[in-house]
Amino acid sequence: PLPCNIYGKISQAAEFLAGREHYRCFKAYYKSGGLNQILPVYGILIAESVFFAEGAFHLAICSQVTGN
Repeated sequence: PLPCNIYGKISQAAEFLAGREHYRCFKAYYKSGGLNQILPVYGILIAESVFFAEGAFHLAICSQVTGN
């Protein structure tokens, strides 16, 4: 979740200012659980995470799981 700090508020404002359709997609992404929930559905695992701006931004180093 976005932190309740200035960085989280700025991030949410930037998503809103990007346009109605973009913000609708951002809300759906956020509601679905973000990277941690979406990536495994596609066989992608987060190998390492780095957080910036007191948790407002997430850099994920990923690896793809090989198929059966």
